[in-house]
Amino acid sequence: MKPLNSRQLPSPAPEQIEFDSQLTIKKLRQSDDMVLYVSYINHKPVFTILMAQFIPDTALRLTDFLDNRCALLLSDRDGVVKNSTFLNETDAQSAADVMIPSALDACEKLNKAGIGLAIATNQGGFQSGMMTFDVTIATNVRVAQQISNAGGHLDAIFICPFSESLECKAPDSYDARKPAGGMPLFAKQLAAAHEVPVLAMVGDQRTDGAAGQAAGLRFFAVTDKNGRWDAELESAKRKNISLPKLDTGTSAYKEVPAFADAVSILLKENGVSAESLK
Repeated sequence: MKPLNSRQLPSPAPEQIEFDSQLTIKKLRQSDDMVLYVSYINHKPVFTILMAQFIPDTALRLTDFLDNRCALLLSDRDGVVKNSTFLNETDAQSAADVMIPSALDACEKLNKAGIGLAIATNQGGFQSGMMTFDVTIATNVRVAQQISNAGGHLDAIFICPFSESLECKAPDSYDARKPAGGMPLFAKQLAAAHEVPVLAMVGDQRTDGAAGQAAGLRFFAVTDKNGRWDAELESAKRKNISLPKLDTGTSAYKEVPAFADAVSILLKENGVSAESLK
């Protein structure tokens, strides 16, 4: 696959992606800036949204989203719910091998508590030519399948499939690629339409924090060895580049060892006891 010369989504994007006889990913609708897919895992919908940018007035609408959910949590993917190993295989075993056990347990707790979970992930391998469009989607749906197999449920997957940032010139447009806030802002708009609050953004890099805080969300910084919190800082120093500046005030920021710790804090803050989840 050759690298793309621009940040354009396929037009038209595939109507259907089949990589498993038991799992089909179907396109629902497409705009200039987004493509919306749905798959059903254990009879529940998982929405996958490929995004170039977020423009509030023209963004796609989602029905049947966050049904029976009292809140929504946003999370990065790599280094948070799975380890930071690059995943470009669509088979179930490859996805299973990279999942973080404590994160899977936390996903189950969220599901039992009625709190939705959505991933917001940069997947620049599509634009750089490392992954096809179909595989970009399929690998993420495999992650959703692993979460479901563990008793959780991934309500949505927001993906920016581009490796380069986009300069948004209009005042009401936002790049989807983190550290820009396009994906969290869109998630907030969708959740608000269903009167569901978004609790926080969880991630292992400062780009995740900048994206979440751009949408007005509290950021939980994951610092364990599964992620890249320290490696990101070391790399920036080595390359002499600047990282996004975060609001580290107590109401906007908290460092936690792992995704599971962030979930435990949020469950407690929302009055969910450990006993009620057994």
